[in-house]
Amino acid sequence: MAHCEACLRMPNGTTPTPRIAIRLASDGLAAFVSVSAGAPLEPSELDEALRRAGVTSGLLAETCALVAARLPSPIFACEPTLVAAGRCAQPGQDARLELEFSEGLQPGHLREDGSVDYHDRELLKPVARHDVIARVHPAEPGSAGLKVDGSPIPPPPLRDLPVLLGPGVALGPDHAVRAVRDGVVLYRPGHSLDVVDHHVHAGPVDARSGNLCMQGSLVVQGDVLRPFSVVASGDVEIRGSIEAASVRAGGRLSVRGRVLGADDCAVTAEGECIARHAEAASLHCAGVLRLADAVNCELCAESVHIAGRVRGGSATAEQCVTAKEAGSASGVDTRLRAAMVLTSPVFEARRAIAFGKAERFASRAGGRSADRNKGGKLGRVRVELEARELRRLADGAKRRQALLDAAFVEVGVAHPGVVIQIGDAQLSVDELTRNTRYSFDRGSARVRADKCLPAQARDSHGRHPP
Repeated sequence: MAHCEACLRMPNGTTPTPRIAIRLASDGLAAFVSVSAGAPLEPSELDEALRRAGVTSGLLAETCALVAARLPSPIFACEPTLVAAGRCAQPGQDARLELEFSEGLQPGHLREDGSVDYHDRELLKPVARHDVIARVHPAEPGSAGLKVDGSPIPPPPLRDLPVLLGPGVALGPDHAVRAVRDGVVLYRPGHSLDVVDHHVHAGPVDARSGNLCMQGSLVVQGDVLRPFSVVASGDVEIRGSIEAASVRAGGRLSVRGRVLGADDCAVTAEGECIARHAEAASLHCAGVLRLADAVNCELCAESVHIAGRVRGGSATAEQCVTAKEAGSASGVDTRLRAAMVLTSPVFEARRAIAFGKAERFASRAGGRSADRNKGGKLGRVRVELEARELRRLADGAKRRQALLDAAFVEVGVAHPGVVIQIGDAQLSVDELTRNTRYSFDRGSARVRADKCLPAQARDSHGRHPP
């Protein structure tokens, strides 16, 4: 409590009126009056004392009237009584960000059937361009306060948005934060929000991280372990190994370590694929597949190049298959095939999904009767899809004929038990052969075997010097 200026004029801290003392709170939000016994006073003396003390706002009319009415009595006295109250400033609401995605790791992912997939922990938050990832709630201003002397009290200053928006997002006039590119959300609470199309995962893909799925390119600095998966629309680099897990790259795939397969796992890439060692694995790529060696694998690519040995399984390519050594002395079944029109598993899956969706839609739109559906919308959809499939097969047959003239299989050492196939023509190797190129002979419609230079005598593209 502090004396007002009028109170300080008297040595005892009261106003010049002997019986009335006005005191102000230190924050200026309250005024108190105290009255002592003495000579009778007019009721108006209270108003005069308040005026001299500077109290002009927030007067409590009922209390002031009660005190003023008793001033004419010489024996009236009272302890400090509140006669004026100010108004506190009301703080506003700072700008805030409301996320449209689940922050941090999740315990699992709810499937459509109500069960929980504990492999999908949403470590990465994949988004597409124009997706809304957050909403900004603008700051709401507060209201000013008022002291008993009439002085305003400004509200506390408002804080701007607590995070910085990166170049991968944009704030629209509707206060929605949208991704400006495909990628994954990069969110640092209290610091920044962005969408990036390249992500580095520090560590393995395991039970702690869950599956990784994103739009853009992805680097995994550890192993990809069973039964988890890695999916990216761009390039994927695995700096460890793939151990009985699934990996799908929309671009180039590079694996520094080995690829160990399993029945329910596949490794696919829409571009080039490079790995060191593959065993019991299924590898499909739309570009060139390069391996140091492969054991009991299913390999499919535009071209397959194996620097060491391919033993067991198959290697299938549209253009060519090359290997330093194929098969083994024990006669393990190994198949090398070229001039084969390939369709990536990704495309096949999409085609099957599209077919199923079209049939379900037609079934809903075609009526209740199965007979009606046969000749109605569903029947027309099936005919159209079957015609599309026939066109695809016909185009594939034409492409195979075009590939026959250039496709080849080339092996440094081929053991008995190796089967060479060019198009529909097959040749079984029944004795050890060295440095042989197999191609298609149109005259006899058979596989032709020609001697060729060793692999070290060819250039970096596998071509013979002129």
